[in-house]
Amino acid sequence: MKITEAGKYTMFGTQKLSTAIASSILVVLSCTGASRAATVTASTTGYDTGGDTVLGFNSFFQVAFNAGDPNVHITSFTFDLSPDIDGFFDPNGVTFLGEFLGGGTPTLGGTNGIAPNNIKFETLNGGKQLRGNLLANDFTVGRSLTFGVDTDNVGINEIPIPVTLGLQSGEVNIDTGADFGRVGALLNVTLSDGTSGSAPFVVTRDVSLDAIIDGANANPPAFPEPAPQSVATVVINDEVRDVPEPTFGVSLILAALGLGAKVKRNRKS
Repeated sequence: MKITEAGKYTMFGTQKLSTAIASSILVVLSCTGASRAATVTASTTGYDTGGDTVLGFNSFFQVAFNAGDPNVHITSFTFDLSPDIDGFFDPNGVTFLGEFLGGGTPTLGGTNGIAPNNIKFETLNGGKQLRGNLLANDFTVGRSLTFGVDTDNVGINEIPIPVTLGLQSGEVNIDTGADFGRVGALLNVTLSDGTSGSAPFVVTRDVSLDAIIDGANANPPAFPEPAPQSVATVVINDEVRDVPEPTFGVSLILAALGLGAKVKRNRKS
């Protein structure tokens, strides 16, 4: 068999082209929606949800997108109090000694890289759930936000706490950050790639009720630090599906590419 220089290049070129096309087909077959695992955390930190927002801190609730695909963003997150029979998000806010102090509307505190106008809150299921909907794609990996809103009857701290403000005294019920973990409140997260996940809050720090009462009635008020806290971590795992076996049609294409290369070689023999 004699192969001319032209035939050699034609054969090698055909083989390379065939290999390239076959490789491309296999790459397409293997691209089946695999994505990087995502981690989203939320925390509830403080001595009272209502007090946090009335005082203008608006930092009791935090949500952070810690890890994941940089091309994916959070489309919604939901704080769910359904596991607690009595707890709910209170649209009426805080009232003390007959005076309305606010706190019934979710109010953003800090937004790291997220436009405040792109977040819309809604209360669902009779106040059992509070959902934050993202109207744009800016809640990506590395970004976070905090907000404040009043809740009522979360957890076991339903014993009224005596509080004195100036010449006035009264009693308040508080919902601390640890209460959300005690009742097993949930965090639900949905991502822009269609995946979602949920996780319960777990108590990470707690403070005794006696210490809270003493701090509330100190002059000036002085609460123990660090404040009570619960944390929920949602991990949305990779959705990697098995690479399918080539179909009959794809097998014919691969066979034809191989046969074509062989015919080219024979013609140049």
